[in-house]
Amino acid sequence: MAKQKQLKEKIKSITTFSEKNPHPLLCVTGDGTVVYANPSGKALLQDWHCDIGQFVPDYLRQLVMSTFQTRVIQRNIETKYGNQIFSFTIVPATNISYVNLYGVDITEHKRAEESLKYRIHFEMTVANISRRFTILKDFDDAITQSLADIGQLSKASRAYLFLFRDDGKIMDNTHEWCSEGVSSEIHHLQNLPTARFPWLMKSFQHMNIIQIPDVGKMPEEACAEKEEFERENIKSMLLLAIRIERELAGFIGFDNVVSPDTWRVEDINLLSITAEIVGNAIARKRIEDSLRMSESEHRLLLENIPMRIFYKDKNSVYIACNQNFARDLCMKPEEIIGKIDYDLFPKELANQCRANDREVIESGKRMDVEERYFKDGQEFIIHTIKVPIKNENGTIIGILGSSIDITEKVHLEREAVRSRHLVLLGELAAGVAHEINNPITGVINCAQILLNKSREGSMEKDLAGRIIKEGDRVATIVSKLLSFARPEEKKNIASVHEILYDTLILMRKQLEEDCIQMKLDIPKDLPEVFANSQKIQQVFMNIISNAGYALNQKYPGGHENKILEILGEKTAINRHSYVKVTFCDHGTGIPAEIKDKIINPFFTTKPHGKGTGLGLNISYKIITDHHGKLTIDSVEGEYTRVCITLPAKDYHESAIISEHIV
Repeated sequence: MAKQKQLKEKIKSITTFSEKNPHPLLCVTGDGTVVYANPSGKALLQDWHCDIGQFVPDYLRQLVMSTFQTRVIQRNIETKYGNQIFSFTIVPATNISYVNLYGVDITEHKRAEESLKYRIHFEMTVANISRRFTILKDFDDAITQSLADIGQLSKASRAYLFLFRDDGKIMDNTHEWCSEGVSSEIHHLQNLPTARFPWLMKSFQHMNIIQIPDVGKMPEEACAEKEEFERENIKSMLLLAIRIERELAGFIGFDNVVSPDTWRVEDINLLSITAEIVGNAIARKRIEDSLRMSESEHRLLLENIPMRIFYKDKNSVYIACNQNFARDLCMKPEEIIGKIDYDLFPKELANQCRANDREVIESGKRMDVEERYFKDGQEFIIHTIKVPIKNENGTIIGILGSSIDITEKVHLEREAVRSRHLVLLGELAAGVAHEINNPITGVINCAQILLNKSREGSMEKDLAGRIIKEGDRVATIVSKLLSFARPEEKKNIASVHEILYDTLILMRKQLEEDCIQMKLDIPKDLPEVFANSQKIQQVFMNIISNAGYALNQKYPGGHENKILEILGEKTAINRHSYVKVTFCDHGTGIPAEIKDKIINPFFTTKPHGKGTGLGLNISYKIITDHHGKLTIDSVEGEYTRVCITLPAKDYHESAIISEHIV
């Protein structure tokens, strides 16, 4: 009787607080009987077909009984109510024979999480398609595979490619992918006069994206198109123009034959990137085919295409080139004849060109290569295709090459991927902050009340203090995560010590779970730097993550050598102060043959799905944009040492003074 009276008094004491709580709260005895539920909790009880005085559902009852016996808190127990998803925490009440079930609505968080996974999957698919055309082997197979990838991801019934010919008068369905159970139409869609589809052609004149949510509701002027689409049983469709040199060359289409549907703006943007990739591949394919034309036609083509074309003999001596190639070197075509790569390019690039030439000559096969070099402190990225030239006897007599400067395109793609990831991460972080901050504030406040009412030295006071401490830590982590996910672009005076401290707060839990020991030597008196703190933090997180992966690969469990060392020091370059931060791990190291490739975009040594190959590339650009330097030293199987050097604030101040003097 005394325990029952004490239970009723305890429930009565929390009723005032709980009635206004928007989240479900249940009080359940040790055998699983519900003795109290706030309004939100009562709604859940109805969905569970139980009431106060009855048992909670069996899967919860077992957890309640276990919690009551072990006095161990149970977390992250998910349950659905209608369209909502709740996460429950079961907490045993102190000195009372019941447990509390605290629920939090995590619906938006789950949706944001699923949306983020979908975005990343979508972007990885687009990246794979881009990579497929970069190392193109079979053009038709690459197109078909790409249509299948993007069709399955967008849940389309059909995905297809149409190309125009005869000055745009005829169009053909050249490639097609169909989902299971959907009939093919490609054989019925050949040699189609574009004049049969006036509304479609007129629409493509002033737009690149045509979305038809419901074919049955198409305008009267589109009657010819509507008739054809209904013949194919199309309910809705999305068409993306392919333009080469600003001229309409064809389009990629996505059909839905099940029901009318609308594509999301974000998906359309990513699908548009796919259309652009395919368009570039078609342009390249047409150029390569054109290189096999007669000499007179070839010369006419050489001087009118935007790519840089050159011809070398088997000793890598230039025999001919087009105007675009010579113009880039500030020379005339006739001045190029007789020269070699060492006469035209930096030594490092010339060495690579000669090595590639030898490989093409020896293998007799085409080569696609992306070459990088620095000129006047600026990085240039050139994509080059080299094919062997044979005489009538089949003997290789030289090399024909085409190249294009893709520096700006690569940089834009990197920034686009990074921006999309940060936006999605920002949305997720905002949801996390919203969902966690409210309940954690309630937890801290309740703990503070318990702390104030507990007598000194009691177990209740100790537990309340621990709850407040851990609650404050959760709030700090959420704040740092939100700050990282929504960075400001401005640079300010910043402390490397503080940036690294904030980074370790975010990564501390993962490092502890991986049993990675930290050795830190970051003096607090290091010179301040002029930087974007969030971007430098992004670099630190990427390097620490890579080091953790390498250590886990070498030491799957705990080990005395599973250590990550971080050293900070002041240094001077050209009489200017710099801050140098060194990250050193004794993990798997980097093989010598790929050391020069690890900063390349989309290059990764991690398994599929584990990495995008963009982390170090983005980090390198961030440090470069801060007038700093990122270097990597590694020996396979022994260690990897990453050094980041950033100019101290006096470098920035002297630069500003110099600008004013000038």
